[in-house]
Amino acid sequence: MILSCKTKKITGFSLIEILISLAILSVISAVAISVFKNINEKQVLEKTTLSVMTILNDARSASMSSKDSSDHGIFVEENKVTSFIPSDPNSSVYYLNNLVKISSSVPQTLIFKRAVGSVSLDTAKIVTLCLRSNTENNTAVTIFPTGLIQKNVQ
Repeated sequence: MILSCKTKKITGFSLIEILISLAILSVISAVAISVFKNINEKQVLEKTTLSVMTILNDARSASMSSKDSSDHGIFVEENKVTSFIPSDPNSSVYYLNNLVKISSSVPQTLIFKRAVGSVSLDTAKIVTLCLRSNTENNTAVTIFPTGLIQKNVQ
């Protein structure tokens, strides 16, 4: 009599294969999260820089058009920018995103001259915005004595 042995074929994954797969997935996830975080921070810095430039340009435009028959000013602090009219106690305060700060010498005040839009400066003034988590990643906004505003990426 011939005895036949049937072997059972085991299907599925071993514990080692599952652990290796999980290790690979966790490494890929860590890299992807880091990349997305950096992209998000750069976008926040860019958006905040454009907002500050808009506030500066609005103050300059208001002074050039002699809105309220007055000069218009900007007061820059580490976490906010205030737009004001020197003779008016009311002002508009714009808070920066929590991830961004202004790192140049703050506080600083800029007054745009009525009907001309120029600023009382001997040389150009630079307002530097940077990420709180990485001050090397920054953007500079230059305000020239003529009142022109330019963004410089450093």
